[in-house]
Amino acid sequence: MSALVNAVTVATVPVGAVIGTALAGLMGLTSAMLVLAAVAAVTPAFYWTRGFRAVT
Repeated sequence: MSALVNAVTVATVPVGAVIGTALAGLMGLTSAMLVLAAVAAVTPAFYWTRGFRAVT
């Protein structure tokens, strides 16, 4: 499981770089940073969901 989490984390770095660059080009650097900071702040909410905490 740890290897899967690490692989997904590493694989999302280039995607985030492309999205961040595109947002900065469209909205400006400050707005892009605010949007991406909000996304980063909300991302851990996935771990609080009932399905993630379910014991199988």
